[in-house]
Amino acid sequence: MNHLTINQPIINQPTIKKHNIMETNQYFSSPRFWHLMQREFAQNKKILLLIAAASFLVVGGNALGWAYNREHGYHEFSYGFYLLVGGFILTSLSFTEMNRPDGKLFYLTLPASSLEKFISRWLITGLGFAILFTLGYWLTTIIAKALGLGIFDFNIGEFNPFTAYNLLFFQIYLVVYA
Repeated sequence: MNHLTINQPIINQPTIKKHNIMETNQYFSSPRFWHLMQREFAQNKKILLLIAAASFLVVGGNALGWAYNREHGYHEFSYGFYLLVGGFILTSLSFTEMNRPDGKLFYLTLPASSLEKFISRWLITGLGFAILFTLGYWLTTIIAKALGLGIFDFNIGEFNPFTAYNLLFFQIYLVVYA
């Protein structure tokens, strides 16, 4: 009679393979990230369009007001101010899903890693907004400059996003937002 001790391994026992039913979402997956970005754009489409329209109207109207008053220095004041204010408004509106208990649960159980969720929101409301706002601001000021020259015979000046002052505000926005 062969007695086994507790520490003695059993030989000829079939090996049991562990099968993962679901892979953990600890890594970055490009297709999954792309689907998450599409979801974010689809869900925030109205907010993004509202911010774009409001920015166009406010920046353009304000630029025409500066042209009417014949004041210089419009871009030094307004670009940084509207970038920060618009970015904070967009950010606060893009997280409305987290205000409802069912929305929190749904977002947290999306099949994406925490890194993918963070990067997708940051790209849209952080870096993406800053770049698109800068392009939109530039286009709006070109239109406002033409209208200011035509209506009030005053040039509000060219907007250059690559001046030290504007680059500083761009960097401040990214740091404050991060």
